[in-house]
Amino acid sequence: LWLHECKRTFGDRLMSREEGEWLEELLKDLAARRLYYSAAAAAAAHQQQQQQQQQGGNYLNLWGDCFVSGSQQYKEAPSLDQLLLLLQKYSEEAASLPHAGYEGDTAAAAAAAAAAAAANPIVFFPEAAERIVALCRHLKFHQGNVILLGVGATGKQTSARIAACIRGFVLADGSKETQGGPWSGSQQQQISSSSSNSSSSSGMDDGSSTSNTSSSSSSSSSSRSSAALNKFKEDLKNVLLSAGLSEGQETLFLINESQILDEEILELADAVANTGEVAFRVHGLLDSEAVEMIISDLTPVAVSRGLISSSSSSSSSSSRSSSSSSSTEIVLSIFRDNILKRLRLCLCLSPAGTGLRQRLRLYPGLNKTFSLLMFNVWGASALSAVAAHLFAVATPQLQQLQQQQQQQQQKQQQGQQQPQQEQQQQQQKQKQQQEQLQQ
Repeated sequence: LWLHECKRTFGDRLMSREEGEWLEELLKDLAARRLYYSAAAAAAAHQQQQQQQQQGGNYLNLWGDCFVSGSQQYKEAPSLDQLLLLLQKYSEEAASLPHAGYEGDTAAAAAAAAAAAAANPIVFFPEAAERIVALCRHLKFHQGNVILLGVGATGKQTSARIAACIRGFVLADGSKETQGGPWSGSQQQQISSSSSNSSSSSGMDDGSSTSNTSSSSSSSSSSRSSAALNKFKEDLKNVLLSAGLSEGQETLFLINESQILDEEILELADAVANTGEVAFRVHGLLDSEAVEMIISDLTPVAVSRGLISSSSSSSSSSSRSSSSSSSTEIVLSIFRDNILKRLRLCLCLSPAGTGLRQRLRLYPGLNKTFSLLMFNVWGASALSAVAAHLFAVATPQLQQLQQQQQQQQQKQQQGQQQPQQEQQQQQQKQKQQQEQLQQ
């Protein structure tokens, strides 16, 4: 258990396998010197792991409270086969997980995207199981915001969705609304058409057309970033209301790097993770109707807690003057506390380039209030598991295809044999007729 907790606390933040191996050796050395963990016991444990691997298994030192439904006991994970079956069940449930803050066409698009994701089977292997269990552990903490760091196609978003299902969180995933990116297709077409119209105006020489093309591309990128920012603000508003009201639910807000076309998105996420709010008046995130909804919903909660009196609550609900600002601030503080308690932010970022260092330097709250979980490129065991699954799925399909081909060949042979038999019968009839004529 001590080795597992040290690995989760320090090892999840390491970026390479060599660093992970160095940490493991350091922990073993500390255990031998401080916990009287003898070399003989370490050798016996290593031999047991090798025997399990030779028998087709794989030992994982995993601990958590997510292995038994409805149980909060922090215990060691079951066998690898049982754990993979459990994750497979949760992945099927995650496909039908409700999305927070979506209504109408947006909810239908999110449901269609979830159904399309469910059609693609997910192959689980030891490394993926370890990442998902570690993510569940981080999400359990108060303000358990997480940064999933890794290159593309390492399973960051899939692991986040399954972990949200295991924890019983409502998933808010802005990338599920559209397939083309964080802005709608109609907006993208308008942007591209406006840039093409501006660049195709007549009466320009080469130099002016080049400058116009660069200006149109810059205006197009600014339009795209502003559209992404507006969409993120709308999603963030829905998520805050979903988590902050009196009957709010625990929510996981998944933010992918492809959505971050404006750095203000990270600024807003940093503010929410640190304080549970953003500067509403500066960013215009919550309008007057949303503030009135918050006050009317949470004022009875403040009265029941004795934070404000019933007379002040009635005056604050009837008017929003400066005299009721103290009551309003108390109600909004409850709203902020609910957000810090129920909302989890999950940023899926890539370590490639210098962008990550600049972002951590500009927004130090990302390093303070977010746990870091590295997703390395999957190794040989992962590729072997995927290949074995594909071959297992393809084998019955190939057998069915071979049976169909054999049936078609038999039909063709039968079709060829029937004319031959008919010809033979006709020839026999002709011979009989000739013999009769001769007689």
